[in-house]
Amino acid sequence: MNLKKFTQGYNRDGIVGFINVLLGKLGFKFRFKTLFEKRIKALQQNLKRISKNIVQSGPYSSLKISNNMKWSEMDYSPKILGIYEKEVQEELIKWNCKNFVNLGAAEGYHALGQLISDTKQKSYVFEQNQDSKMILEENVKLNNLEKKIMIFGKAEEDFIEILKKEKINLLETCFLFDIEGAEYKLLNNKNLEELKYSKIIIELHEDKKKQDEFINILKKNFNISFFKTKDRDLSNFIFLEGYSDIDRWLLASENRPNLMNWVKLTPKK
Repeated sequence: MNLKKFTQGYNRDGIVGFINVLLGKLGFKFRFKTLFEKRIKALQQNLKRISKNIVQSGPYSSLKISNNMKWSEMDYSPKILGIYEKEVQEELIKWNCKNFVNLGAAEGYHALGQLISDTKQKSYVFEQNQDSKMILEENVKLNNLEKKIMIFGKAEEDFIEILKKEKINLLETCFLFDIEGAEYKLLNNKNLEELKYSKIIIELHEDKKKQDEFINILKKNFNISFFKTKDRDLSNFIFLEGYSDIDRWLLASENRPNLMNWVKLTPKK
């Protein structure tokens, strides 16, 4: 048994964190909420009332999000504020590509947001979690985007063949990979050769040695740059002016276990 996770849980959330790790090890899905999580939940309820579940700022402004909270309780608020993965949003909208492919689309925040931003004509998404796919389908209907999106299941190593069957021109396509480390498997030599003229963003994960090896492979065909989570400006949200500093920053939190990093790939040729 990995005792490190118990230590991390305890250091982060005290006895509640320790118990939650234990519940996970025993196979239970239930988790006790920390005081911070309870406060975030209360703040979310106020934000839902104020926003009516519509994204309030940024390139995804006016995107409607399902009231169904199954997909996430802890990152709803930054998504509604429009500041969730702000750096990813900003990089993607610079690419005025015809197609957007999102592997690990969850409830469709980026896949639908890119369509709302009018920088992409069509989104193709892969998502293996059935609850997330259900919420994604709800969000598609809420935004009347049924004709602009195609939804697939789990992305496997043949994902490019699936896209080709839809007659997608990879030269006119940009990609976002958020698949918790599975990119090491999916982006094999064959697929990287197919994608060498496409534009790609990959959310990086923690295994430093594996990550470095992966980056060295990517450098063969792509120009590479890195970016990470930066600042958030909450001063433009008038409805938050009466909130305490702590509450405003809790609303901005994406509930990450560590600072997020992404790699951006652009074709060398």
